[in-house]
Amino acid sequence: MNKFDQLTFEEIETVLKIGKDFPLFKIITIDERIELLEKAYFTSKSKGEYIFTQGEDAEFFFLVYSGKVISYSKDKTIKTIDSMLKSGSFCGYKDLLQGKKFSNSTKTWEDGKIIVFKESVITPLLETHDNLKEILLKS
Repeated sequence: MNKFDQLTFEEIETVLKIGKDFPLFKIITIDERIELLEKAYFTSKSKGEYIFTQGEDAEFFFLVYSGKVISYSKDKTIKTIDSMLKSGSFCGYKDLLQGKKFSNSTKTWEDGKIIVFKESVITPLLETHDNLKEILLKS
């Protein structure tokens, strides 16, 4: 994983562009957005690689930078596809905010890159923005 400060200007610009519709990015200030991104990790994933699995502690969420990610849940032996995530999609934040384990699994459908945000990065924002948690959970 690479720290965000190792990215090029074009990559940072792309992150801000593809993440613009995420409610968190709409609510926090530009300075908070930059600070959030400075604490994030940028990582490449190969096709078929798991990002997280159902039942793991939800200690992070991620943004799909490039490629596609499939989200699915498993009940005994039956897998149910929940969604196909593409560039600009965020995943895992609802379970993290509720202090739960991941309710589904995610793995890459094709090679790509994701940006990982750890729980410690979002906690201060929840303390300084009223109703942020509720807004994110409703999105």
